[in-house]
Amino acid sequence: AVPDLEAFKAILTDVSEDENKCFILGYQPDTEPGEVYTLANTRYLAELLKIGYLDVKPGFYEIDGKRYITRTKLNFSPSSWTLLDYDTPPGIPQELLYTSPNEWLEAMNELIPYFSKVGKVLLPSTSSRLTRNGKDNVKIGWHAYVQVNDAADLPRFGNHLLLHSLTTPYGFMRPIYKKGTTEVITERKWSIFDPCVFSPERLV
Repeated sequence: AVPDLEAFKAILTDVSEDENKCFILGYQPDTEPGEVYTLANTRYLAELLKIGYLDVKPGFYEIDGKRYITRTKLNFSPSSWTLLDYDTPPGIPQELLYTSPNEWLEAMNELIPYFSKVGKVLLPSTSSRLTRNGKDNVKIGWHAYVQVNDAADLPRFGNHLLLHSLTTPYGFMRPIYKKGTTEVITERKWSIFDPCVFSPERLV
């Protein structure tokens, strides 16, 4: 259980100090007391069960005394914590390239009334904290974690917020490129937050 900002900060600190740890924004119902289970890739679980990939259904599978489940959307419920994620995907308008977290938070307050008054845990995004050959990554990004009253409403809220942002200066159509090329094959609705983060199976 992660009831408040201090508890959430403690979880983040614990995860940040171990390179082999990460966490999922959602949770598997009925495991809150601390029941141990194993997350398995769907294809791997299909091999263990000796069934087809498409035959792996949501829910737990017990194999040789161990419980397995896949990290898929239908297996996880939203927790009371959600993530707003700022990154700089290809095609982002120049005016939306923020250089400080305060610039981004001010823009988010334009999108979400009273957002500035909400308690939050703010830190650099996962990719911006990567290092390569001992050098810091120059990529800019931030994560703002906030707690919500109605977790079940998060999918609707995420969709609504994305559509709303497109009526403001903060939404745009993100180009999607053909793999390995600069050829644009389609566009996707995007904003100053990653709309994918409202999915409860999201790893951080």
